[in-house]
Amino acid sequence: MLEIIAFIFTSIYIALELFQKKIMWIIGIFSALFYILTFYYSKIYADMCFNIYYLIMSFYGLALWVNESHNLKQKTKTIYYRTLTKLTIIYLILTELIIFLALWIILSHSTDSPIPAADALLTSLNIIGTFMLTKRYLSQWYIWIAVNILSIFIFFDRALFLTSLLYTIYSITAFMGFLKWKNNGQKMQQGKKSFQKKYNY
Repeated sequence: MLEIIAFIFTSIYIALELFQKKIMWIIGIFSALFYILTFYYSKIYADMCFNIYYLIMSFYGLALWVNESHNLKQKTKTIYYRTLTKLTIIYLILTELIIFLALWIILSHSTDSPIPAADALLTSLNIIGTFMLTKRYLSQWYIWIAVNILSIFIFFDRALFLTSLLYTIYSITAFMGFLKWKNNGQKMQQGKKSFQKKYNY
């Protein structure tokens, strides 16, 4: 039952993400709550911890997007995105590796997780992807494509068949999301001064 409810909330969430609707963060709060319970009972501990992290980031993302929408005077159908700098890419890769290794060690030695490496990789990618989403980075869709494909196999192995199906759909919608943001979105200028100049605030 918990998985079904989480499935419903997350399906709504991904549809809203495609169109960059701020209400997705509110839906994400409920999705995270139900997946925390689902993953706890399935012994997928790292992903359970990620959903606790995501719960917190949902409040942060909502506040950030509301503030940016006000400053940008964002229209209902306008999609904005940022692109990564080389320095940011390096920071994100290093952060991903550190989180992955830390989680792998903890899961291997302190829990009864049957898939410590896969669970650690999935969770570390989710953490980076969520941060990138709050900042509207276009490249976050690459992370979600990788996460979704990996999730299909992990959740199927843990007999979470509905969630495995959900992530199969995610794999398709992530690719669609990238194309929509890329083709219909408007690039936000890098740097505070250029950003202010372009959007006049």
